[in-house]
Amino acid sequence: MILSKISPAFLEDDPAEILAVDEMLVKLEQADQRAAEIVKLRYFAGLTVDETAQALGLGPRTVDTHMLNLRHKLEPDPANPRYVVTVAGGRYLISSH
Repeated sequence: MILSKISPAFLEDDPAEILAVDEMLVKLEQADQRAAEIVKLRYFAGLTVDETAQALGLGPRTVDTHMLNLRHKLEPDPANPRYVVTVAGGRYLISSH
């Protein structure tokens, strides 16, 4: 799945934010390709943990572990995330701020 083919309705029309998220994903793909796949499916496709696990042939716990590891890599304080935030419905808000 490539970012240019994804057009989530919930992504605001802020070109700077879209570019920042894309840049974060490129860096993530270089560091951890599986985590990048999970982020794309969870954030852009809006899949649940179970749906993401099924799509990638993983267990739900593995998906959760990848997201936890991602927070530890990106966040200064993973207990209070700023960049990868879980929102209502188990979806993620990804921000460059």
